[in-house]
Amino acid sequence: MKEAIETGNHTRIKKLNLYVLMSGFIESESTPDKSLQQLLLSTGPLSRIRTVNFIAVFDKRGFNRNSLSETQTQLLAKNIHSYLDTFRKLFPNVNSIGLCMCFLNNSGLVNSPVEHAFTAILQDIIGRCPRCFCCTSFKIPANLAHFLHDKSLREITVWYRGDSNVYNELIQRNALSLRKLCIRDAAMLDIVQLTLTQAGTLVYPQMQQLSIDSCSGLINLDHRQPSVNPFPALRNFACYGRFPFATPIILSANCNQLSSLYLDFNRHLATMLDSRKLLEPHTFKALHTISVGVLGTDFEHIVSGNKIFLWAINASPVISLVTISGIVLTNFEQDVLPSIIFSKTLRELHMPGVHLSIKNSLQLIHGFENLVNAALSFTEASARFSEAFPADKDIKEYQLMATEFPAAIRILKMTTRYHYSTQCAAELFVLVASLLPKIKTVVLVCQNTEKIRLASTICNIVQNPPYDQMSRISKDTFEFAN
Repeated sequence: MKEAIETGNHTRIKKLNLYVLMSGFIESESTPDKSLQQLLLSTGPLSRIRTVNFIAVFDKRGFNRNSLSETQTQLLAKNIHSYLDTFRKLFPNVNSIGLCMCFLNNSGLVNSPVEHAFTAILQDIIGRCPRCFCCTSFKIPANLAHFLHDKSLREITVWYRGDSNVYNELIQRNALSLRKLCIRDAAMLDIVQLTLTQAGTLVYPQMQQLSIDSCSGLINLDHRQPSVNPFPALRNFACYGRFPFATPIILSANCNQLSSLYLDFNRHLATMLDSRKLLEPHTFKALHTISVGVLGTDFEHIVSGNKIFLWAINASPVISLVTISGIVLTNFEQDVLPSIIFSKTLRELHMPGVHLSIKNSLQLIHGFENLVNAALSFTEASARFSEAFPADKDIKEYQLMATEFPAAIRILKMTTRYHYSTQCAAELFVLVASLLPKIKTVVLVCQNTEKIRLASTICNIVQNPPYDQMSRISKDTFEFAN
């Protein structure tokens, strides 16, 4: 923040992480409000900041005592009042609060004055910022959750810790106002119960974005499921890990309006979607972004990787970004390529860990005439590349192939992860770049320890025949990323 103030860039800040040592509230010196007061004097009100992430740092001070003297109690109340007063003056337009706890020296929350101070501060701040609540690293105190029940929150991000009923009730009580919900580490049954009440399906009429991550437990196929679409306004849905619902109503009922979708496939999900005809081409009419992954090492023996690949590529007539990871493709030219619907809207294609030959890769990206950005993995990393440059006849063979399948791609991303040596990777990267007539930038993902060696090797390759005669390929074509 000091550097931002010195350069004047603090006036552009819209989001701020605020670290607060909670034990400072029972001290007379170096209290948390003093740092805010100094910031206020230096900058004046930071009116552009809309989001503050409140990071409470706890140590053992204030935890070993469950009671305070009368003087300490008065000091605590005074410091809290001063902190809140300064906070309101410094951040007059904050409407979104994120919460996080950090524990030092193996301390933990007990029924201490510092815990009560923490809750009091949050209640005041959140009461003035009713739009967003984020709690990702600690168990929500029950009294704080109860305080939030009638706040008409628009966004909730929570990692389930402790009693799941506290989280479920918090979310359900804000069902009518919620527009964004992010959940992590909940049991599958908890996710289902969020959409149900004794009266039937609980509907979230304004929910546009739903993210579910790392559900635990097993799906109970006999458990009551939502009978109607609980998320009629849903536009963005991401499910990282196992799909928690026994029916795909969240997908089938929203297939004409979803614009972004992430799914990790396993046997249950693939079979369920296939049986409901949700893997058919152009099922999702408004989908612009799709990402798919797989769960389980034996995925290719459970359901065809070809089928999931084709579903992702062909899911929508307006698709612009496709990400596919970890899928094994077989008989690409015979079983996959003829079934691809080459969309004119696709701009980006990322396929980390999906290995194709150079020929198959050229055939794939050639078909998408407006594709400008891709991340690909190749299988040409053979022994003949690891010891010497590819033979002239091999390079000419590839270049002849490239004239048959010219690609519009301008940015290509590749990784050294799947190659046996720096020399092997460098030769393959330069060869592939030389086959793309409109290429501008090749981004190479590698470890920091590899960068210097890889850059040197590439520089040597492009300065030798046949690449030294290609004006569009030079050492400056290649960039490096972690």
